[in-house]
Amino acid sequence: MDIEQRFIEFIQRRQQVSQTYAKNFLQDIGKFPYVCVWGAGEQGRKFINIAKNDIKIDFICDNNSSKWGSQLEGKKIISPEELLKLDCQIIIS
Repeated sequence: MDIEQRFIEFIQRRQQVSQTYAKNFLQDIGKFPYVCVWGAGEQGRKFINIAKNDIKIDFICDNNSSKWGSQLEGKKIISPEELLKLDCQIIIS
């Protein structure tokens, strides 16, 4: 088997794993009282905009203390310490 075929098979396996993970994740997300996106940067903003009609996002968490207490896409940015006090599903952006 040549490198091209092995690479194609690798990508196909990754897609299958990603699809299974996404399905399981979406089934489990309703089991938590809160949903928090980790990351108040560009990737966090992109995820929130993609998911806003389908997933109720309650908070955003970030390590950058200058962002704590502010908002991103209308969601409060909290500290990791505050996140530890919540029972929530964490989505890493």
